[in-house]
Amino acid sequence: MERSRIPLLPCMCGSFRRTSRALTQLYESALRPVGLRATQFTILQALSLAGEVTQTQLGEMLAMDSTTLTRTLQIMSREGWIAERRGEDRRERRLRLAKAGEKQFNRALPVWEKVQSRLRHQVGEQAWKNLLQLTHRVTNLITTQGDSLSKTMGSSASGSSPAGSYLLCPLQPWTCSKMIRIAWALGLHSLHWCRLSCSRCGLPHRRNFSNSYCV
Repeated sequence: MERSRIPLLPCMCGSFRRTSRALTQLYESALRPVGLRATQFTILQALSLAGEVTQTQLGEMLAMDSTTLTRTLQIMSREGWIAERRGEDRRERRLRLAKAGEKQFNRALPVWEKVQSRLRHQVGEQAWKNLLQLTHRVTNLITTQGDSLSKTMGSSASGSSPAGSYLLCPLQPWTCSKMIRIAWALGLHSLHWCRLSCSRCGLPHRRNFSNSYCV
């Protein structure tokens, strides 16, 4: 059997993020002809499943930080894909798919289905199902218990985790979206984990990502 040229990574965060990057490249290559990035497709499919939600709820569903989500939504709004209205609280933004967004999503769907089917065939049906369940479980664990996990592992840093209620929105068939979401969730707490994994080098956290302990 040919040995894989890709080494196993000891860091859970690094391993998931590497997989997310590889999946993103695969799906974006397929989606490029229809003018979509993987993150934009993720948002379109999330809104197609959830209907109208607040921006906060959408961020919780995707475990996506507010700054990145706001920037992506601005681009999509300029394209006419996202419809927005103010909620009862004037500070609240309620989002839904616009007609142009539905059209763009339906245009991309056959392209996504083709790459999704090919990947599922290569991975195997049972492994595919197990992977989807695992990514959902890990994402839900981190976004609902991330702070306590960090403290248990010796971190003194504090911070808030996104609420987990909207993670119940089923993104089961969307492998690329699921891996992107789990990478974002892991990114929220990766500095705490990498502090332990990379403690021998004594370098600042941002430099730790380039050494052999954490990728």
